[in-house]
Amino acid sequence: MADADILIAGAGAAGLSLAWALTRPGQPPRSITLIDRDDKRANDRTWCFWERGDNPFEEIVYRRWADLRFVTAAGRSVDLDLRGHVYKMIRGSDFYAHLRQRLEGVPGVRWVQAGIEDVTESGEQAAIHLADGRTLTARWAFTSLPMVKAVPPGRIWLWQDFVGWTVRVDQPVFDPRRATLMDFRVPQAVETRFVYVLPLSAREALVEHTLFGAERLPVAAHEAALDAYVRGVLGLERFDILDREHGAIPMTDAPPPRPGGAVVAIGTAGGASKPSTGYTFRRIQAQTGAIARNLAAGRPPLAGFAYGPRRFGWYDRALLNVLALGRRPGARVFEDLFTRLPAGDVLDFLSETASVGQELRVLAAGAPLPFMTAMADVFARTLRGSAGGRR
Repeated sequence: MADADILIAGAGAAGLSLAWALTRPGQPPRSITLIDRDDKRANDRTWCFWERGDNPFEEIVYRRWADLRFVTAAGRSVDLDLRGHVYKMIRGSDFYAHLRQRLEGVPGVRWVQAGIEDVTESGEQAAIHLADGRTLTARWAFTSLPMVKAVPPGRIWLWQDFVGWTVRVDQPVFDPRRATLMDFRVPQAVETRFVYVLPLSAREALVEHTLFGAERLPVAAHEAALDAYVRGVLGLERFDILDREHGAIPMTDAPPPRPGGAVVAIGTAGGASKPSTGYTFRRIQAQTGAIARNLAAGRPPLAGFAYGPRRFGWYDRALLNVLALGRRPGARVFEDLFTRLPAGDVLDFLSETASVGQELRVLAAGAPLPFMTAMADVFARTLRGSAGGRR
């Protein structure tokens, strides 16, 4: 006999979002077990995203900015025309507490704090093997644990690698209403490197150094770049570091793993991170909402699900190809977009909701030769991969 109807391996953004989606009004009663080695109370990360209007987690949005700027490598500052978009931040600790509160007392929801050794399936039953020797079984297991062992031939894998400091200064030097989405006034290497600045108050801000590259950067190198930026660019000689965050998000055109049977990958492990940007939070909500609707209708969890029209996947692959192979410096790629177009058009394009007119404007804004070369290479890689798969 199964231990639950549904097992969820990992109680982070994806796991908690799925549990919440599966227990919303209109969903059938189920037994759900969430498993994580941590108690998920620490503020171990932040999620940022843009949108028009509200979202189901509006009450825990920690900060929001309707005024953004972009700064080129040469120091040109551009005020971004967001066309109604608002940039929002949710703290991990707030999200975990909020979802736990929503799930508290829901019949059938169970929490297990334990390490996970493996997630397997046999026919129509899934199993999660715990570090303490126990094995839990269910009809479905959804896992947000990394599953990619190797990048398939012809595919690209970059890291969005970052270290952030929450800094505090004595004087009110930040404008809490205005954030910096990308500032390229940092030394560029083979990788694309930039800083973003999200003011939390007049005296506090999250300052994050980010790179898009094939290799991750040592934390010490990130922190040296942050120190140089805070002192040299922001002009802050004296500051306190209140908090630190460090992480890495895969940016890849490799198809997400499809374990098949009774095991389903979710979150970043299941392809929820946007390949060309790494943004994940809103895509997790789309993914987990679709899973809940499909299961309620008796369909396979991801039946018919897509984040947007298929052609946007090709655009992602082309941009990754440009960045990974150095066809055009990343600083120039993003400068082309954010200095030549209303940022609202770019954000709609990256959200895969752009109108045909917006789509054409974004495609026309980039340097044509690097992207045409990249797209030709993407098609060639795809054909080679397809041919290899038929042998």
